[in-house]
Formats: sequence, structure tokens, C-alpha cells
Amino acid sequence: MRFLPLCLLVACTPEVEETTCDQLCEELVMTCEYAAFPDFTSCQSGCLYDEEQGANTKGKLKCVAAAECNTFEVLECEHQYELSE
Repeated sequence: MRFLPLCLLVACTPEVEETTCDQLCEELVMTCEYAAFPDFTSCQSGCLYDEEQGANTKGKLKCVAAAECNTFEVLECEHQYELSE
């Protein structure tokens, strides 16, 4: 009978929506394993900061995903979607 409350708790937990920064960092850190991003949290912090400053993270995500871990193409995405000064 102890198992039933646990099942109800898990079934009622709302699904957390993945953000653009989550997806971007998943690609850069977990899929491509770039050393420039030592861990998911540091990547996410930088991405969220850039987003607050007006960066186009959705465009950058599409560009990075299309680059398929090609370092030169990912760097081009960085330049293309970096913040304007």
C-alpha cells in the first residue's frame, strides 16, 4: 500500500518545460562536449545572461543544431547571434 501514494505523487508532478537555453546547452555541453563550457550550469548561466541582454537564443539554437558539432560552424553561430554593442 505504500507504493500507491508514491505512484500518485509521480503521476501528478507537472512536466517542466525545457527552455531555449536548456536546449542550447544540451547541444553544446552534452552532445558536442565543448571544453569552452565546463558544465551545464555554467553554459546555462551565460545563456540566460545573454538572453536578458537581448540575444537571439532561438536563432542561435537553430544555427548550433544545424552545425552538428562542427566547431567552425558553431563559432560562426556565436558571431552571428552575439549581442550588438
